[in-house]
Amino acid sequence: MNEQLHYQTLEELRALPLEALQALWELVPTERQRAYKTSYEREVRNAGAAGSDASEVQVNAELMRRYEEAALVPIGMRWARTPTRVQLAGRESDAVGISDEINANQAGKPPSRVVIGAGLVALLLFGFMFTRIIGAGNRDMVATHRELTKRQRLVSVPPRPR
Repeated sequence: MNEQLHYQTLEELRALPLEALQALWELVPTERQRAYKTSYEREVRNAGAAGSDASEVQVNAELMRRYEEAALVPIGMRWARTPTRVQLAGRESDAVGISDEINANQAGKPPSRVVIGAGLVALLLFGFMFTRIIGAGNRDMVATHRELTKRQRLVSVPPRPR
């Protein structure tokens, strides 16, 4: 498919026939479609509008109002404001600018494997230190027990014969 998804205003989208909207929807990557559907269905459920077309239309209008007024978009389980620079890049259909922005944001964050590995190393070091501290206390107790046993042998009187 040679078509690309370009930014369109809400007014332009509202003016399109249903078939054109469905064609645009098909240009959205499948994983994004699933994520958007999940977010939408969650909002419908949370509003108690499941099973009622009229209530669902109200939820839809509220979501569109959020987007129009505050540029709120679904990100996982929450809604977030789209940064102005991303909005501008989207309006200019500058996918390169948006991807550069995403890559720049991700460049500052360490990969999750590094974070997990560092956490495991820290846990192992803590465990090692903890066992050394516990072990040192046990050695002192053993030394004290040996010393007391030696003293007891020196002090003990042999049993009397009967």
